[in-house]
Amino acid sequence: MLRPMRTPAISALAALLSFGLPASAATVTSTTKPSAASSTPVAAKAASAKSAASSTKPAAKPEAKEIVLPGVVIKRVNGGFASLDVVGTHFVLRFYDKDKKSVAPDATRASIRWQPKQKPRQMTSILNPSSDGNFLVGDKVVQPPLVFKVYITLFREGETVLESFQADYRDDGIEPEGK
Repeated sequence: MLRPMRTPAISALAALLSFGLPASAATVTSTTKPSAASSTPVAAKAASAKSAASSTKPAAKPEAKEIVLPGVVIKRVNGGFASLDVVGTHFVLRFYDKDKKSVAPDATRASIRWQPKQKPRQMTSILNPSSDGNFLVGDKVVQPPLVFKVYITLFREGETVLESFQADYRDDGIEPEGK
């Protein structure tokens, strides 16, 4: 008959799985202050220094979570951000301030050029304000695979160019190397 092999690692794992801690991992800490009769002057001084140090520490500030914007995020000249995404089958361009809070577009329209993988020529889409005016939405259907370089030009009233930039759009479910 074979006996199960018990090593220290297996014993510790078995103890943890049975919701108990091994004797070597168990530590007891006292929350009561030692009495003056049982403590030495050195221990009392160390305890008072520890309590004074803990009371002067500033309260820990909760870390602010980084706001994640949808799609490809583009840093703008004015310090804000633009976020390009394909919603349904159309481009959507949203605008954000430096704190990544949504703002109304400062551009009245935009033009986007891209080279689809399945087409022999470049495609162009004009983005106009949405019905509620909170973002710009494209007029052409964008077909997958959604992996291409986009060239974006923002326009103000008339034909005045506000800003232009390019970005690598990648929405194929594969994370690029190095991220």
